[in-house]
Amino acid sequence: MSIIAKGIDVSVWNGSLNWETIKAAGIDFAIIRAGYGKNNIDTKFRANVAGAAAAGVDIGAYWFSYAKTVADAKAEADYLCDAIESTGAKFTYPLCYDYEYDSYNKAVAAGQTPTNSLIVQMAEAFLTRVKERGYLPANYTNIDYLNKGFSSLAGKYDLWLAQWASSK
Repeated sequence: MSIIAKGIDVSVWNGSLNWETIKAAGIDFAIIRAGYGKNNIDTKFRANVAGAAAAGVDIGAYWFSYAKTVADAKAEADYLCDAIESTGAKFTYPLCYDYEYDSYNKAVAAGQTPTNSLIVQMAEAFLTRVKERGYLPANYTNIDYLNKGFSSLAGKYDLWLAQWASSK
């Protein structure tokens, strides 16, 4: 038996959303950006969580990482867990670590060039901390970062693989 669920990734960049319309369009779950960096909460996070929950859309969340150290990544995991706990909503989908090109570029602009090894260590620290806090962790990444080292985490943690070029 296979289970197929249709989901979306939402953040402040999507504006105000009509969650009843989203649910009616066949969306089963949403992975909602809780925030980014040093405890910057997405300004639409709480509204998106409340709207999704009220419409019966299952919820997960992600944190867009600007970590430059393993300690930063652990702190970001705590920011994410604290943010979801502050909503009082039930999160049935994973809490995800989101490290992208912008994460890397911001570190480089600040004078630090993260190695692939450090990036993987930060992801693992984040995901481990989420699990320690009692939540299901997942790594959100693209094929490039998967090939650069995140594949080593695939057996330990769920994977949310971005496929932006796909029409599906």
